[in-house]
Amino acid sequence: IISGFLVSILLNAPYLEFPRNYGMLVLVEAVLMLVGVVFLISLREIPDVLTVDNVSLLDRIKAIPRIIRENATIRRLILIQLLLSCYSISTPFYSLFAVTQLGVDDGLIGHFLVYQMVGRLVSSYPWAYFCNRAQNKKLLQCASFMMLFSLFLALSAGVSYAANIQWKNLILPVMFFLYGASISGIFLGFNNYIMGLTDRRYRPVLLGTMNALYIVTSILPVLGGIIIEYLSYELLFIASIVPVCSSLLLTHGLRQKLE
Repeated sequence: IISGFLVSILLNAPYLEFPRNYGMLVLVEAVLMLVGVVFLISLREIPDVLTVDNVSLLDRIKAIPRIIRENATIRRLILIQLLLSCYSISTPFYSLFAVTQLGVDDGLIGHFLVYQMVGRLVSSYPWAYFCNRAQNKKLLQCASFMMLFSLFLALSAGVSYAANIQWKNLILPVMFFLYGASISGIFLGFNNYIMGLTDRRYRPVLLGTMNALYIVTSILPVLGGIIIEYLSYELLFIASIVPVCSSLLLTHGLRQKLE
């Protein structure tokens, strides 16, 4: 939240014109990340006590295709994750959309970050409620619906602005709030669901495999940039809405509770 106000201060500073203001943002972020890395390196993790077995890391990696092949729920979860990750076609351009299409001042970008962080914080309570009751299906559905609603708000903001309906001051805070809330819920939902589906020995490797799927979707913002360049923001948001909506429908086939 503090970083959001810092962004607003730097972008509104009269002595920092473009591109110096954005350069200063990158510098501050790099310094803070460096400090975070130092603290991360200094952590001492307590070793986990597992039942002794003879399964090597290589054998665990080799077992992943078999686990996926034999478990229909995991296959469905992978498809849901790939479709849901398509939100990244358009969400990286939320702030750019607000500034270039809705006429929002650059200095308000920091406020958008604050709304997003508040969404993450506030949503941690309902997400914890679902996690404590092993209701990861509901968690995924709620988070996916929030992401979908955020995309619909972005689409409606562009359409209403084009029609001279000025209600962006209401739409944008809610849009970024829902985006922040959904991101944390999606991450928790997938990880908790996988941990409940597999043997403890294979969880780290399978979680790594699931997270590696984000490599496939990491190029989606490039596709989003192409859509903006040659088509429109409205089509950009629709390109995210369709797969995210499909992923939400697929979650209905998941089991409600995991043992």
